[in-house]
Amino acid sequence: QEIMNVAKDIIQLTKAVDEKIAEKARRYDEIEALKPWAELDVPMNYKGTKKTGFLLGTIFAIIGRISWNRVNELSVLVIVIIPLGLISFFLGELIARKYKIKNMYKFNIINKIEEKNNITTIVLFLCLFFVIITTVLLLLEIKKICAYYGFYSKNISELLAFYRTKTELFSTSLTQENISVSFIVKQMKKISEVINIVISFLFIRRFINKELKNNILNTILLFFIMFVGLIQTFLNSGGRSILMHFLVAYLIMYMLNLIEKNKNRNTSNIKLIMQMGCIAIVIFVIFYAILPLVGRSSSYKFVDYITFYIGSPIPSFSTFIEKNAGLNQQIGSETFSSIYYMLNRFGIIKYSKPFTLEWLSFSDGLASNVYTSMRCYYHDFGILGVIVLQFIFGYVYTKFYLKAKNSKLNLWKMIYAYYAYILIDQIRTEQFYGLINTSTIAMLIMFLAVYLLIFCRVKKGKKEYELE
Repeated sequence: QEIMNVAKDIIQLTKAVDEKIAEKARRYDEIEALKPWAELDVPMNYKGTKKTGFLLGTIFAIIGRISWNRVNELSVLVIVIIPLGLISFFLGELIARKYKIKNMYKFNIINKIEEKNNITTIVLFLCLFFVIITTVLLLLEIKKICAYYGFYSKNISELLAFYRTKTELFSTSLTQENISVSFIVKQMKKISEVINIVISFLFIRRFINKELKNNILNTILLFFIMFVGLIQTFLNSGGRSILMHFLVAYLIMYMLNLIEKNKNRNTSNIKLIMQMGCIAIVIFVIFYAILPLVGRSSSYKFVDYITFYIGSPIPSFSTFIEKNAGLNQQIGSETFSSIYYMLNRFGIIKYSKPFTLEWLSFSDGLASNVYTSMRCYYHDFGILGVIVLQFIFGYVYTKFYLKAKNSKLNLWKMIYAYYAYILIDQIRTEQFYGLINTSTIAMLIMFLAVYLLIFCRVKKGKKEYELE
């Protein structure tokens, strides 16, 4: 017994020594991170400028210098490219706000849509049933794929963890062996995503207008459709990006509904920003908390993990530039990879290489394969490509936002919210030009169809056809 006690004491003391060594290294890194600022001639009580623009990832990358970020100096090209890209984006936004294009959004079918005030309980039950069936079928498909590789488990988290290793994020196994979720289930999943957005919009609008108690049964059904939809979102990839996609959509829908409610009031912008900030913090907490549910784990603390997830693209981009010279041999294959796939599918060109960015290792086992959206633009077209493509992105998204904000038709708000994650995800990777494909067209058609079927009526002459 005494030997066991001594052994336990030795183990505890060894752990304590290791913690002190780690703490010493951490403190040393903090000192090194602060050294460049020692001769800064700006007073510490400086209140800042009236208006400031910044890239979110830069802040997290600086915070990461304390723990995971071992990139001592950023490449000069990165210091040039990122500000140029931001300026180009803001110029696109400025021109989009200043100059209006007549008849830009006049679609005859959409202009004849008039929303109903209420949604029937039967429709909500049908939506819930469809989403549940789709979730079950998707889980069965994932189990079938895992069984194909000889992996069996009753634990959903373990199944997702194994399935994730076979997806394009880490491997080309599924692509090479032509194994995937069945076509019907894939389409059902897309319809479920659209239902999730439409139903979530209704729930959020009820919440803001304080109407949740008006019809308790409908409120419960709305909540359960959202909940089951969220569970379904990360089943197909076993990852968190798709979940973040929907959480951002909820945040945007909350913002647009709040703006619409208060458009005739003098509401403080500071109050709106504070509300959005609190919701964003909740999203980050959920993002970290679901790691075990999707078969992933991290020994890093909350702040370190979140700063790595958002801040790693900039030092990754810097490392990429230092190790790679020249433009991509297949010009445009990173930025417009979806077009390459589409042309290959129609037999116009031969392009079967799955587009995945290489992984870059940081400290203590952390690795990243995201380099900001500007890596693709720069690697494909150089600095001029960054300027032009960022300008187009800023212009198009601002026009889209203004339409969603000012339109009386909530369909625009829902579609904008669904794709708004791209605006935030640009700090991590390119998503905007990846939307140029047949899948996006199919999703827009599904949005219109589901929207009409759930709670709209179409006007035809003097008659109205209500769709329930």
